[in-house]
Amino acid sequence: MIVARLKTAERLLDVTCQTTDLVGDLVYVFASNKVVKKADVGDYFGMPAIGIIINKVTTTRALVQIAGLVKGLYTDLQPGRLYFVGSDSRPSYLPPMTPMNRFVQPIGTALDTSVLFLQPNTHMTKIRD
Repeated sequence: MIVARLKTAERLLDVTCQTTDLVGDLVYVFASNKVVKKADVGDYFGMPAIGIIINKVTTTRALVQIAGLVKGLYTDLQPGRLYFVGSDSRPSYLPPMTPMNRFVQPIGTALDTSVLFLQPNTHMTKIRD
């Protein structure tokens, strides 16, 4: 078995983001040079999410955590539950129910009410109603 351990600095990306992106949003790579946008479960090109904005340094610059323990960013997680990219670009323990054609992507597991073990899975499933 191969075990990869990421150093803290390797789990964080300094990125360019949109002014409307918020701390706690899941983001995808939009363009080269680490430009990100909120993940969009209704758009194949708006996925997969690669991490969570944990800090907005300026209105267009952010720190994105791509793996590991995300502590204190959320307060209402359900321990033991698998979390997905939600239709609001936030973690959700229910797969997204809208839009009609949507992509489901697991992003981690809640270890406590305020701790998410972030491990985005880039394998997505398309759901059609």
